[in-house]
Amino acid sequence: MKLLELIPQLKNYALIKRKSWDFFLVKSEYDNRPLVKCDFYMLQLELYSLSYVDLIANDWEIVE
Repeated sequence: MKLLELIPQLKNYALIKRKSWDFFLVKSEYDNRPLVKCDFYMLQLELYSLSYVDLIANDWEIVE
């Protein structure tokens, strides 16, 4: 699924990721804020800037 199709379906604290990633992205509670990258292996949180490749990729999924 494409990212732009997936974001409106997200609920609070839903995790999304691409199939090849080891980290997750979380939608912010506030509108117009970037996604937050959660790397549980390195115990890091940071803001994630989407690239053009992320926007056109078709391998996004909601992690439950």
